[in-house]
Amino acid sequence: MAEFLWTFAVQEVLKKTLKLAAEQVGLAWGFKDELLKMKDSLLMAQAILTDVEKMKVDLNSLKLWVKKLEDIVFKADVLLDELAYEDVRSKVEIGKDMMVRNFFSFSKNFFVFRLKIANEITTVTKKLDELVSTKCPLGCVATTFNEIETETDLNQVRETDSFPDEIGVIGRETEVSNIVDKLLALKNQETLVVLPIVGTGGLGKTTLVKEVFHHDMIRKNFDTTIWVCVSDHFKINKILRAIVGSLNPTFGGSDERELILRELKSLLSVKKYFLVLDDVWNEEPVLWNELRACLLKISQNVGSAIVVTTRSDKVAEIMETNYRHHLRQLSDHHCWSLFEECAFRSDLSIIPIVIRELLVKKFGGIPLVVKVLGGMVKSCKNDDELQSTLENLVRIELPKENLILSTIKLSVDRLPSSSLKQCFAYCSNFPPDFCFYKEALVQMWIAQGFIQLPNGSNVTMEDIGVMYFDILLSRSLFQDVFKDKRGKIIYCKMHDHIHEVACAISNDQNLRRHLVTNGKSESDEVLSIRQRRRIVYCCENVHFDNRDMIINFIYLRVLIIDYGFITELSDTIGKLKHLRYLDISKSGINTLPKSIVLLYNLQTLKLGRDVKLPTKLRKLVNFKAFGI
Repeated sequence: MAEFLWTFAVQEVLKKTLKLAAEQVGLAWGFKDELLKMKDSLLMAQAILTDVEKMKVDLNSLKLWVKKLEDIVFKADVLLDELAYEDVRSKVEIGKDMMVRNFFSFSKNFFVFRLKIANEITTVTKKLDELVSTKCPLGCVATTFNEIETETDLNQVRETDSFPDEIGVIGRETEVSNIVDKLLALKNQETLVVLPIVGTGGLGKTTLVKEVFHHDMIRKNFDTTIWVCVSDHFKINKILRAIVGSLNPTFGGSDERELILRELKSLLSVKKYFLVLDDVWNEEPVLWNELRACLLKISQNVGSAIVVTTRSDKVAEIMETNYRHHLRQLSDHHCWSLFEECAFRSDLSIIPIVIRELLVKKFGGIPLVVKVLGGMVKSCKNDDELQSTLENLVRIELPKENLILSTIKLSVDRLPSSSLKQCFAYCSNFPPDFCFYKEALVQMWIAQGFIQLPNGSNVTMEDIGVMYFDILLSRSLFQDVFKDKRGKIIYCKMHDHIHEVACAISNDQNLRRHLVTNGKSESDEVLSIRQRRRIVYCCENVHFDNRDMIINFIYLRVLIIDYGFITELSDTIGKLKHLRYLDISKSGINTLPKSIVLLYNLQTLKLGRDVKLPTKLRKLVNFKAFGI
């Protein structure tokens, strides 16, 4: 990622801030001149970014300039959001029929507020002017890849709701049969068969195991099937709880191993189970032995089996009983067949043989590369664009030593809008293997201000957000789709390599204004970085030693409390004037504080069952979505 300088995030904040500035100029706040000056300075900064977007310059000389601009624009965004909040607050508290200036005319608080904001707007404008005067050349610059214009009208993007259901295995049908046969042959010889599937990232280990998991012979020969995504942290209690949760969703969130094992024994003691442990990284034998001992306590019956996916031969050596399966690259023929499926086009037959052969070499036998490039071709609107895209893909030199990441980065770089790139990068703020629920993710993008309606648009922000989601899915940047019985997409996941690219982009773009925390050790960091956080995702093992600590995140827009042992929400939450998305549905919180009605910007509220609500929720005038 070092060869690219990304500017899409600051471009998007500039566009949004300009829109807010134009809206606020019309209000009777008494500093119209200051707002107009700041708007002019923002326009100049935007013009510089636009003018030199494709210039090839030394990236190291630009990063500091981008960082300074981003910090200034962030402050402008916050100021304008505060103005919008005060406008809503005044209308709610004094009635819609009374003009703001009449209410504030004799208010001491208003004069204090006006003086503070006016001074801060002047300061921001001055800093912007000083930075713009340097006229440092900026842009998304490539030293390796050719640039293609990516800012297109999203309404012209090929429809993405016609993509097929998740593509199964291609070229690995024999491997699926062999693995199933091996499992059935071994299951009556061992108390607990463990069969690892080993391969580098992007080869399709998870896709292969899904075929095994849903195979008719597996369903016929095992009483129950269980899927657990393990990922980086091999936490035994967490794995055991996940097994329980797949069998009994009503089981509580107890951390006591004895209770978990007791529940598992009641569920599995007389059953033969088939368990998948996906994406295992643990190379400590003691941890595996401890988990294996727990599983043996559950049932001594012969015939249960575990399939493990891993990139590590050492992991396989630790866990296997007597067999492991190594996954290899796909053949050129199967790569092309997969490409045709992913591109979902009927006109690939017109491609000259020489182009086809050169393109197949780009795949490197790696299914993830095939899927990502196929997703790029899928979005072409006509034959001319298809031909141009294929020729560019053939011409571009993708480094073989980093083929997967380079291919993903290329796909992201050619997304059709900077706001869509920002939505993609936002996904880096959640853990690997996170389930992105479609509706919730769209609501979070809106809460962060990533989606803006064009002037005169007849669509909603939700419509644009759904379109963004579908585009990312159609280009294989989202995978592992789960649908309901009607075929509606509920959630999906992001491959760990794609998540890695999203993280790299966020780091390069200084997008770390977000915090995902899952341990006590991060609490000191929380306090030191509170000034910039716009999302806090509280999951397992989070402890708030100070019940009012959340107020430290003064710019918070998204708060997710996803842990049952958090049982109280501080009354200080009412001071988070920028908060737009609050999800406590998986927490132990059963009462909302009265101050919640002061969150005038709140758009989405997700609660657990039987949560006591305060009165006057009607004050939440921007409220759009309510979920349980």
